[in-house]
Amino acid sequence: MSEIASFASNIFAGLEYIHLRDMIHTDVKFGNIIIADNDTLKLIDFDRATPFVEAAQNSISNSRVRGTLEYEAPELSAGKNFDLKVDSWSVGVVLAECVLQTDYLFKRKSGENQNDSYRRTLDSSWQEILGECSLIKQDAKVKDSFFLLLQSLIVLDPSARLTSKDARTSDFLSKCTHLPIDPTKVTKYDPAVEKKFVINSQKIFDEELTQ
Repeated sequence: MSEIASFASNIFAGLEYIHLRDMIHTDVKFGNIIIADNDTLKLIDFDRATPFVEAAQNSISNSRVRGTLEYEAPELSAGKNFDLKVDSWSVGVVLAECVLQTDYLFKRKSGENQNDSYRRTLDSSWQEILGECSLIKQDAKVKDSFFLLLQSLIVLDPSARLTSKDARTSDFLSKCTHLPIDPTKVTKYDPAVEKKFVINSQKIFDEELTQ
């Protein structure tokens, strides 16, 4: 879990940097995170980055301000006004998927909209969602602090979410700073996984059209 903590610390630092400049990334996902030569992580693809003032005026018709559905915070996918905490949600999803390793956290079932998927998944405890994953079992000592961090990031009410700045001082990151880090163990982006999700989403959409 020290690798995931290092991953998280880098991303939160990058987000805090752009948030201090009144910008929101809005599309944080594995595909927009790269590992630099010195093993630090960098955020890329700022095509959808949004100034704070525009985020406060977002509407459902503003299709430019949209991230990737599976990583979008609920208020963003609903076309509501949003703030920098949409990035916190997305990082939380990425961290959870670092543990899942081969699957998406939020997967729509036939007949579900995205909010249904959020609520169905979050009705379960983090122990139920991730407790059987190998990384959690290997580092059980930091399990509770990791789950607490996820619970503070992936929360439907944006006012209850941590900012990137606050997340950097979380108990999970503090507990893992002294542990050895092997950057090769951080989950890397696999385009095939995202392609599988897109195909599944299209299938669900087609089914909805024929109903």
